[in-house]
Amino acid sequence: LAEEVLLAVCQVIAMYDYTAANPDELSFSKGQLINVLDKTNPDWWKGEADGVTGLLPTNYVKMTTESDPSQQCEYTKDLLQTLKIALKVIT
Repeated sequence: LAEEVLLAVCQVIAMYDYTAANPDELSFSKGQLINVLDKTNPDWWKGEADGVTGLLPTNYVKMTTESDPSQQCEYTKDLLQTLKIALKVIT
């Protein structure tokens, strides 16, 4: 069960409205908070908003500077991997 839990790398805020052009993209509104799940591609991150998961253009979002440092997008996939391993150990 723990392996199915999606861990957010960080949170970003939408600077503009975006309507998905493809089924694998995420639509969002200006000001909406989006949980970033995967930053492998520098132009298109995988994110989740309101229970919907999809790709989002990185030039449409900005970091949420007011959130606590653990939520910042500077964190890497290595840390995410460590957290997933830690999660498996605890559960």
